[in-house]
Amino acid sequence: MELWERFTDNARQTVLNAQHEATRSQSEQIAPAHLLLGLLEVRHGFAFDLLSDRIGDLAAFEMKLRGRLPTGEKAAPDEVSFAPESRFLLQRAYEEAKLLGSQYIRAEHLLLGLLADQETSALLAQHGVDLQEVRQVIAEEGHGHCAS
Repeated sequence: MELWERFTDNARQTVLNAQHEATRSQSEQIAPAHLLLGLLEVRHGFAFDLLSDRIGDLAAFEMKLRGRLPTGEKAAPDEVSFAPESRFLLQRAYEEAKLLGSQYIRAEHLLLGLLADQETSALLAQHGVDLQEVRQVIAEEGHGHCAS
């Protein structure tokens, strides 16, 4: 099974949203911040609910996050690729899914992957979002292994 086929609908939408954010900011690559924005733009699901509960004012957080986005100086490229850090995060999400007993990569696995990025992790830690806690909540709630 190809990696993309393992993504649930919310996880796929997160990646598509991130691609849109990268294009909108005229970036040639999808950075971890684009993926986090993409996750927040889904506006439903376990990962979004967890972030929304911890962050509180999502509009202010998203504005702050957009201020950290890499931007290009030319017209948006026809296609954007994943930055090396983002490719690592997607691989990390796959590994987290396997660790939690899932054959599918869900949005919460993407969140775990994002928490493996030092800059994203530091930003989310300011709002009480921490890798170990998120992993534990996912395992306790049973969201790590469902296929939806």
